[in-house]
Amino acid sequence: MPAAILRAKPWAIAVLPTPGSPIKQGLFLERLFKIWIILWISLFLPITMSISLFLALTVRLVPKVSKAFFFLEFGFLSTFTFFFSPFEEALLSEEFSFLPKILEKIAHFCKTYLGKKYAFNLRPSQDVQEVQKSLKETSQGVVLIQRNSTPPIGEIADITIYLKTLDGCGSLSIKALIELQNILQMAEDLKEYFSKDFLLTSDFSALEPYFNDLYVNQSIVSTFARSIIDEDNIADTASAKLQDIRRKERKIEQDIRAKLNVILHSSTYSKYMRENLVTIRSGRYVIPVKEEYRSSIKGFVHDVSSSGSTVFIEPLVVFDLNNELSNLHIEEEQEIERILQNLSGLLYPYTKELKTDTELIGKLDFIFAKAHYS
Repeated sequence: MPAAILRAKPWAIAVLPTPGSPIKQGLFLERLFKIWIILWISLFLPITMSISLFLALTVRLVPKVSKAFFFLEFGFLSTFTFFFSPFEEALLSEEFSFLPKILEKIAHFCKTYLGKKYAFNLRPSQDVQEVQKSLKETSQGVVLIQRNSTPPIGEIADITIYLKTLDGCGSLSIKALIELQNILQMAEDLKEYFSKDFLLTSDFSALEPYFNDLYVNQSIVSTFARSIIDEDNIADTASAKLQDIRRKERKIEQDIRAKLNVILHSSTYSKYMRENLVTIRSGRYVIPVKEEYRSSIKGFVHDVSSSGSTVFIEPLVVFDLNNELSNLHIEEEQEIERILQNLSGLLYPYTKELKTDTELIGKLDFIFAKAHYS
């Protein structure tokens, strides 16, 4: 039976009750209380009032007796209400004491932080239309899962800060761009999920608006995929200039390693080496030289081992090449910043759409979580 909102006046709860559940028990006690009040008003109260009226008409001393009956009626009702009202409130509280556990189970099926938020914020409702709408969404979610498997929803980031940066025409980090790309890609995947030929959208009228309102931009997604490798790296193909810079860097690195390898393996200098390897210190290529031979290699010392037995020297023969490589690294960083600015600029006109997509993905996640729970 689908997990959904059940209207049980004067409240509504998020899941359908099972036999013997606290909801059933609570509804039984509520009905019992109503029956007792009805019996009191329709049976006992008229009898006592009739007796009071009869005494008032037939006996002169009755005012005192009549008053006594009226006080009895009033006192009984007041006492009953006084004692039962807090009991009723406690009953309702106790009846739904299991609700947090259910919400936790629903949240367990959520993939996004927004879906979990919607789950934990779910509360009883007296709005009949809201209850019926939620029931319909959950029921149709169950059917859609049965017909088309689980929807392609995964974790998404909180993009609030990113959207503020975009509104200010700022530049985003690689990580931020990837997370925004993920939202656009997920929106596209959900659109495709709902547009299968074997699905009739008329069967999912409650869910259709969520899918239809998703914003998709394949051009931006493709550009990001072509430009970004991971959170730390921009692809060579992001721009022609970046590709050219990196090609030059690789060529110079090869020249530097070739020159240093000549020193490492030469009969003259090999005995001065701690190890026959080329390493990097402070962004420059160096070789490890035994401390006692440091004066035998002309160059610049960039580092010393913790034991002090090894010094890392940049030989003069590669000094100019290292400088050229450092300049290319600076150019590379500048070009990457320009690329990130351009990629961020592609998103400037679509901050509202990105926010809407995030909210819709969260709501769909919540709906399908209830469907899975059912």
